[in-house]
Amino acid sequence: MKKNLILLLIIVSSACLPVIAQKREYYSPQRLGEERAFTVDTTSGSMLIEARGALTDNRERDGRSADNWGIAWNCVSPLNYEYVTLNPRNTDFGHLTDIRVVDVEYGHVLDGKREVLDVVTVKKGLDPYNGDNTLTLEWRQGVMRAFAGAKRLEPVFAIDCPVPSEPECRIISSGPVELVSVVVESEENRKALLTTQFDVNDVKARI
Repeated sequence: MKKNLILLLIIVSSACLPVIAQKREYYSPQRLGEERAFTVDTTSGSMLIEARGALTDNRERDGRSADNWGIAWNCVSPLNYEYVTLNPRNTDFGHLTDIRVVDVEYGHVLDGKREVLDVVTVKKGLDPYNGDNTLTLEWRQGVMRAFAGAKRLEPVFAIDCPVPSEPECRIISSGPVELVSVVVESEENRKALLTTQFDVNDVKARI
């Protein structure tokens, strides 16, 4: 009887768990604080980080603006992290052919040395001046997808990149940025939810 009862409880508990349970965490600028740091669940099988904000002192110039902002993850230290940033740029400053674009840059910083791994230039859909933009990074099945937009999100690139392995993430910037919000969504680790602290001997002792 006890064996059947325990088996029934295990089956019912497992059935009550959703196939994919999502956790969502909201961060206001006040909650982020001056360091603009937040943490993620590194046991998750998939994850999404979305940030919305605006540069406040972004000016036109020859080439890239001096100001940019973005999302950094795997922040082991201020000198070691991965990142994606939004970088406004003038294509032909001072000429009639000049247009304002945004370079979406992916790279990493190792021991303080920056290495750019990919850059995609977005000509429409992002505010290249001082308006609000949204940057979204999604990790799933070993691929990171980047989306960006001022009014609606559009895909920018997809690259091979595992889910963050370090808990600390940050909003980074060169120049002042006014953040609106940060949202983190992650898939709950179903394996961890089903893991018990009891071993075989504990279970046998209760039968």
